[in-house]
Amino acid sequence: MRSIKEEFKQTSIEIFEGDCNEILVKKLITLFPYDSFRRALLFLDPFGMNINWSVIAKSAQPKTIEIILNMPIMAMNRACLLNNPDNLTKRNIEMMNSLWGNDDWQKIVYSTVLTLFGTAKMKNCIDSKELSNYFVQRLKLVFGHVSRPLIMRNSKNSPLYCLIYAGHNKIAKNIIESIFGHFEKLNSGIVRR
Repeated sequence: MRSIKEEFKQTSIEIFEGDCNEILVKKLITLFPYDSFRRALLFLDPFGMNINWSVIAKSAQPKTIEIILNMPIMAMNRACLLNNPDNLTKRNIEMMNSLWGNDDWQKIVYSTVLTLFGTAKMKNCIDSKELSNYFVQRLKLVFGHVSRPLIMRNSKNSPLYCLIYAGHNKIAKNIIESIFGHFEKLNSGIVRR
């Protein structure tokens, strides 16, 4: 990170070290009150699932910050969207609850079903697009305009993450969705091996 400062000496760059959730709330979001006439675009690219819902919600409050969220679909699949919910670790449940801001994701991902041996929790047949759309609905609770998700895939067509715009500007949302649409159109012509 320090090399970025060296490379772009003419630009004012400040690097914060520590928990991004605390830094964003205490040092960044407070710089953009509504009456400051300053605006920000916040790109949230969590490593794993380490962004708290409270940060997303607080960034929406001043109505001066728009976000592009890189939602970690693969990390969620590996850690939390297991076929058998009994195999979920306490830490991974807490991380998902923190990212979602509640435990509603469990109701989306798992259902209680009747088996020969009684009831059991089982994973619903839910794909990345559906899961992303549920998160879009969460974002709409705090932001006025939220894009449809853009699923980014690897060379084997497995979902890695999805990009979602959330903000207070309808025109910005429309522009983002247009860009997403162009990307999907270009990508649909690519043969994956």
